[in-house]
Amino acid sequence: MPSFSDKSNQFTPEKLTQWIKLILAAAIIVFLSVCIVFFVTFPGEIPTSRENWGQFGDYFGGTLNPILSFFSLIILVLNLTLQSKQLELTRQELNNSKAELEATKEELKKSSAAQEQTAKSLSTQTEFAEISARLNALSSSLSILEHVLNHANNIRQVRQHQ
Repeated sequence: MPSFSDKSNQFTPEKLTQWIKLILAAAIIVFLSVCIVFFVTFPGEIPTSRENWGQFGDYFGGTLNPILSFFSLIILVLNLTLQSKQLELTRQELNNSKAELEATKEELKKSSAAQEQTAKSLSTQTEFAEISARLNALSSSLSILEHVLNHANNIRQVRQHQ
């Protein structure tokens, strides 16, 4: 047997609207029934004296007020049930959002750490590239110097043979 909370989980705004329409229809039927009963019980012309209108108002008020108040109470309970359900759903969504936020926060931390590692790697690569460029420049300078020295030795040897 389903519990009240199981039944309230099936309660939706659309069902509340249906209930309100049903209760409104019932209120109209009750109102018309009270009018019909009054005019069938007391046939004749419409009263013209204040005294008769006062009695007519007392009859309507005494008959319809408790019934309409009961219908209002039912609508209030239905509305509170729906609001309670919506509040619970909002709490669940808030908890889900909080969990997602924490997961996102962790992912951002991991991403930040990875970016820092990448920056360090790029910095190291840049340093190695600068060292390599300097070594290439020194190597080129040494090659040029060796070429100049070889040329100078060749000139010296040619002068010595002359």
